[in-house]
Amino acid sequence: MGSILTSENSTKASFDYVSYVGLGMLALCFGSAFYFTSLALSGFSVAATGAARIVVAAMFLVPLSLATGHGLPRTVRGWIWSAGFGIVAWVVPFILLVWAQTRIPTNILGAFFAAIPLMILFMSWAILKTKVSLRKWFGLVVGSVGLVLLAGPGTLSQIGSNSEYMAQMAVFLATFGFAAGAIIIRLMPSHSAMQATAGAALASGIMAIPILVVELPGASIGAIPILGVLGVGVFSTGIGQFLRFFLIRRRGPIFIVPNGYLTAIITAILGALFLGERPTVTAMIAFAVILVGLVIASDGSGRMKQV
Repeated sequence: MGSILTSENSTKASFDYVSYVGLGMLALCFGSAFYFTSLALSGFSVAATGAARIVVAAMFLVPLSLATGHGLPRTVRGWIWSAGFGIVAWVVPFILLVWAQTRIPTNILGAFFAAIPLMILFMSWAILKTKVSLRKWFGLVVGSVGLVLLAGPGTLSQIGSNSEYMAQMAVFLATFGFAAGAIIIRLMPSHSAMQATAGAALASGIMAIPILVVELPGASIGAIPILGVLGVGVFSTGIGQFLRFFLIRRRGPIFIVPNGYLTAIITAILGALFLGERPTVTAMIAFAVILVGLVIASDGSGRMKQV
């Protein structure tokens, strides 16, 4: 009896509450991005919205990192990694995604985003040599089926249509950048999460400033689009990217894979609450399929040590 109690106590003690709370917060940050972006687009152009998102994130993260004593990368190698990460996972995906969001329906975006968890899983297995169980593969495939269901019947048949080809290619490149960014974070030299995220934000912000200057509207901007830019810059990007970096360095890329599914659910909930989008029966079935997939995939495989 004593050994059983000891085992139970050690299990409770080893449960990483910080990581799981962080994962929930990450889903909330990323899930709110589409809502804030829709607000920003009511007053800013596509390019201005994508660039402003990055610049605002940098304006939030850099002073915060300096004020908390983490500072910025101190070596040329650190800056090269930060700039490379910023281009691949911030500048290119954010601008392409905002551009595509004005040209193709949200359900098509959702279908492409269903591939991100599987991309991260494959890259972790192929590049980081992470051991992944068949059960986790199966569970995430089930979850991805749920995301496609959430996107709506007939969504897959619309992918590849000539009228939306360029926008769909843009979304694919954006999703690939997001997935590759998770692997880059794990491979980067050792920095604190705050320092590395602030460095990437600063490097990305410098690249985005010229776009923002050229694309800023000449007329006065209302409060709603400004609120949208602040929300997507500070909350969805600044805090969200910090949490993403922190969790990947702490637990590995596969740990954040469920975020892709949780984000879709939160996006749908926010759409229903603030954009008047009514959840359909199909959507409710999709939510159930996603949750079943996550339960199947939660077998503990793919865990990595903190770096």
